[in-house]
Amino acid sequence: MIIAGWILALFGLAQVVYAGTLDVSQLVEGNRLLGIAPSVVADADLVAQRAMIHQSGCATFLAGAIFLAAAYLKPAPPGAQSKAWVSMGAIAAGSLAFAAAAGFGFFLWGLHDRNADQRLVQEIRERNARAESTKQLEAEVDRRLRNEAEAAEAAGGAPP
Repeated sequence: MIIAGWILALFGLAQVVYAGTLDVSQLVEGNRLLGIAPSVVADADLVAQRAMIHQSGCATFLAGAIFLAAAYLKPAPPGAQSKAWVSMGAIAAGSLAFAAAAGFGFFLWGLHDRNADQRLVQEIRERNARAESTKQLEAEVDRRLRNEAEAAEAAGGAPP
C-alpha cells in the first residue's frame, strides 16, 4: 500500500504540473474581405482538457495521500478494531482511486464526444465562410469587369 500510495501521489502531482504547462491559446485567422482582424483567444476545448487533467491529478494525488495515510497510521492496540480501521482506510482509498480512474475515463469519453460535435460545427462554419467569401470575391470581380467595360465604352473603344 505504501508503494501504491507514493506512485499515486507522484502521478497526481505530475498531472497537476502537466496541466499547468498546457498552452490553451489559439490563433484565429482574420478575414480581410469581411474586415475581421486576426486574434489570439483561448480554445474552449483545450481549456476543458486542461481542467479535466488538473481535476484528475488532484483526485489521484488525494487517493495516493489516503493510501499513504492508511499505510502509515499506527493502528490502535491489536484487536478487531485496529484491523477494521486499516481495512476501512484501504477500502476508502481504493474506492477513491477507482472513482478517480472512472471520472478520468468519463471525462475523456465526454471530451471525445464533445470534440466530434465541435468538429462538425467547425466544418459547417468553415464551409459557410468559404461560400460567403467566394460570393464576395465574385461580386468584386463582376464590379471590376463592369467598371472596365464602362470605362472602355466611355473611351470610345471596344471592350477587350
